Amino acid sequence: MFWDNLPLELRIYILSIRSDIRNKSSEIISKSWKKYIMADNLAIDLALELQVDQEGYLMVSIPETSEILNICLKIMKNKIGLWFWEIILEKLKNGLFIEEYTGGPGAIYYNRTEQAYQDLLKKVKNK
Repeated sequence: MFWDNLPLELRIYILSIRSDIRNKSSEIISKSWKKYIMADNLAIDLALELQVDQEGYLMVSIPETSEILNICLKIMKNKIGLWFWEIILEKLKNGLFIEEYTGGPGAIYYNRTEQAYQDLLKKVKNK
């Protein structure tokens, strides 16, 4: 039987079922994509909160830096924004080099940031 020969009510019913299937499928795809991409976008947004000193180097001897990096490490999943993480790694490397022998009360946070840097380096290089 041809489409044009079907009664109007049946054609409308078929089109409504088809529309429902499309809408449900698009919602499923949208939710799956959000789960896939949102974690990396959140990690990038968090990394943008890293504090910078007057010379433009990341402040590696404060607790927020190591905490932010550890949270980013936990929620990063995909290869999205690798160029961004390579820039962050370079900035961290420079900041760690500048404050390498500073010592003082921020030394414990320096060590935590250095460990987070090593973990981030491994994670980015493995992707």
